[in-house]
Amino acid sequence: MTDMSYGEGEGYDMPGPSLLSKPDHPLGLCITLTKRELEKLDLEEPSEVGDMIHLVCMGRVKSINKTGDSCRIELQLTDMSIENESTETPDDNDN
Repeated sequence: MTDMSYGEGEGYDMPGPSLLSKPDHPLGLCITLTKRELEKLDLEEPSEVGDMIHLVCMGRVKSINKTGDSCRIELQLTDMSIENESTETPDDNDN
């Protein structure tokens, strides 16, 4: 696993209105799951903010934008497997 949080000296630098609190992670890494997606994934609603969700997914490349040394890739998440780590019991990890 790779921690995608901003490192020391990095941070939110996107143009636009300033935010009251700076995010710990890039905004483009945020996804939204509604009741429909939660039901389709057979996932119980997380009990509280801060719960950890184990997400495994496949993404299709929708666009690539290369400018100089910069690169931006847009992905469409197409397939997912998901677990609520906060409700997992020790027996759930046994094979």
